[in-house]
Amino acid sequence: WRPWRGAETKAPASAVSAPISAASRLVAQAWAQMDKTEMARSELLLAEGYCRQAAALDETNPAVWAAWSAMNTWFYFHQFERVPAGKEAARDYAQKALALDPKSYEARYAWAHFIVRMTAFGKTGDERPALPILRELLRERPDEPRALYALGFALICDPANVDEGFATLERLAEKHPWFAG
Repeated sequence: WRPWRGAETKAPASAVSAPISAASRLVAQAWAQMDKTEMARSELLLAEGYCRQAAALDETNPAVWAAWSAMNTWFYFHQFERVPAGKEAARDYAQKALALDPKSYEARYAWAHFIVRMTAFGKTGDERPALPILRELLRERPDEPRALYALGFALICDPANVDEGFATLERLAEKHPWFAG
């Protein structure tokens, strides 16, 4: 008997979360590598290994392909390896994630992330198709750091949206200082 703790209650069965699959745990490990402030080639190679293992366990999980797309996008964006196959894999994996579940947050994020990061090698305006996707994602999860970062980056690519882009990145830094670096 512990009167100082108050009444202890059990969570209703509906509130108990389902067990996380091994593939989902591997995807989380991949994102942990990609979300590091000082992410470099070695982190992306680790993330790739986690994605490869996750795909072997559950090739129908859109989050697996979304994470693998993001890894390939970052690899290409940071110029660790600028081969067309890497860019194609980033695009193809994002599209596979969307084909598996077009409503998946992770799949939509991966597609928008791909568009935004490839814009850096294109011309102003190429990022525009990603903007409505990122805005929708942020309506669903207003403070999700990866979506905030991608939106802020996309907006600063266009001189007409620079102020909104910096405001978005400032919001990211305020909400998630660890993410903003």
